[in-house]
Amino acid sequence: MSIVRYEVKDQFGRKADFGRIVCGIGWPAEQPGYAVFIGEEKFPAVGTRVYHAHLLTELVDVLDAAELIRKCARLAAEYGVQVVSGRRHQPMIQLLNVLNAGAHDRHMPELRVVGEPHSENGGLIEFHLNLIRDRLSPNSKTLHGVEGTRLAAHLAECSVDKVHTATDLEYPAIAALGYAVEELALYPTDPNYDPEDECDPDDYRPRSKQCGY
Repeated sequence: MSIVRYEVKDQFGRKADFGRIVCGIGWPAEQPGYAVFIGEEKFPAVGTRVYHAHLLTELVDVLDAAELIRKCARLAAEYGVQVVSGRRHQPMIQLLNVLNAGAHDRHMPELRVVGEPHSENGGLIEFHLNLIRDRLSPNSKTLHGVEGTRLAAHLAECSVDKVHTATDLEYPAIAALGYAVEELALYPTDPNYDPEDECDPDDYRPRSKQCGY
């Protein structure tokens, strides 16, 4: 298990300033577990309404589910991520609930995992692969920093003939990235977002017109 962090530059070559950070988690099963943190730039690309995103941190190849939960919880607290996107796979959620119940006594942060709409499709990740590939496509590239990483190697392992049947338990690294990208896609940043707007403190979705980050 290792934590890999990346130095990120924005569209002007400066240290990136992020408007929001999202996280996806893939549970260990046939392959080790994985978690991915992605930062979305604070401002859209010049002359567009498109927000670019960057790979910030990978929690790589975690064999033990409890360790994955603990490490991911620490990183989420560090980055200010209120919820993590992932499939609410029942055995993992039961373990998560047990660990969260004792987190306060151990002075540990809790981890909240929400299932995005397409994460509950029996673990199939074809939708997520299509989202990822679109964001990495040279013609529409809005996700940066994946090239040359462990994630890139995992993406290469899922050949075209496997896409329709690929699951999160077979490819937890791809699932983790896919769930994070799904959150960016389903809850896009509103270009009219104003952090001074009133918001519901229970609305954990960042940078919408309803609630600031």
